[in-house]
Amino acid sequence: MIRKSWVVLFLLFSFLIFSEKAIAADETPCMPPKIIRLIPNSGKAGDTIHIKGRRFGLNTGKVTFNGVLAEVLTWRMETIYLKAPDKAKSGPVIVNNGCDKSNEILFTFEGLPQEK
Repeated sequence: MIRKSWVVLFLLFSFLIFSEKAIAADETPCMPPKIIRLIPNSGKAGDTIHIKGRRFGLNTGKVTFNGVLAEVLTWRMETIYLKAPDKAKSGPVIVNNGCDKSNEILFTFEGLPQEK
């Protein structure tokens, strides 16, 4: 009876150790980020933009405005602050968390010189 108890305890302990390793942060499946909102959703080059969303990750990734890389100021799991890039044109903003790309949200650049 005592021997069975030790075997059961050993198996339970082993299960807990191995299951904890399977849940380790570096082994979690990568999920695509999701942009919920841009604040503001229009502006000029150099403006500070706030992106609210989900699953941005712990490590700083990349954000593009119509394909042009933006300067990230702050990167958190659900919020990013960045500068709108100089050479970008109106178009989609995409967050890449190093694993996958987000949905696209439109950003409109204002104040561009108009042709006369």
